[in-house]
Amino acid sequence: MKKIMIGVVVAFFMSVTLPVAGMDKALFDSIMNEFNDSAIYNAVRKDISRKNIGRAISRMRTLTNINIAHETGECPIRFILNCNLYWDNKFRLLEAILKIPGVNPNIVEASGLRALRLAALSGKTECVKMLLESGKININLRAKTGDTVLDNAVWRYFGVSNIAMKNNLIEGIKLLLQHGADKTMHIKAWDGKSPWEMLVNGDSTTKELCNWYRNNFFGKDKKENIKKTKKIDTLSDVVVKCYR
Repeated sequence: MKKIMIGVVVAFFMSVTLPVAGMDKALFDSIMNEFNDSAIYNAVRKDISRKNIGRAISRMRTLTNINIAHETGECPIRFILNCNLYWDNKFRLLEAILKIPGVNPNIVEASGLRALRLAALSGKTECVKMLLESGKININLRAKTGDTVLDNAVWRYFGVSNIAMKNNLIEGIKLLLQHGADKTMHIKAWDGKSPWEMLVNGDSTTKELCNWYRNNFFGKDKKENIKKTKKIDTLSDVVVKCYR
């Protein structure tokens, strides 16, 4: 309550003194919107922590800038994906925020992650699907290191031992491929190998991925990819290596 009262007093003071000081109206409105959005977003975070999903959604819709970053550098979508809620509530929140005009799930926040990358690396398949189907995702955006979400998801697969997580990652990789992810690997291991090369001698799950890819995509790429390849930079190269 004390913080709310302080906020009200500060907002009143700004609304009275800044226009009198001759500040440009557009700049004044921008400052006030940012101030109000910060207060609203803090309230949204509290609503979510209290599992008051309906109120959180209503508050989000009043934000002037739905892509606002919290003082921690965390944007609303990132907070939703990371918050401690059952997944049905997370889906409700994510679905609601993706429908808000102006939302940009491609922004990079303070952690350096985009929403799709976070969802894919966490094995949150339903969130990956919802983000991709929103039509607002640029699937092939690269990080500062040059890697894409697909690059990271494949590497992540070989970095975990939990079977359920591995299966979720594979399903996420399939979704990325179905939605047009660039099949070229942009990162290499210390020995110069690409993640795709690890699939050639992979486990039963990765072999199932290769079979799925061959059945769903390889026929379309066949003419350009039937080659005796030494380098394995794409999933098509893996299929050639395994099945020629």
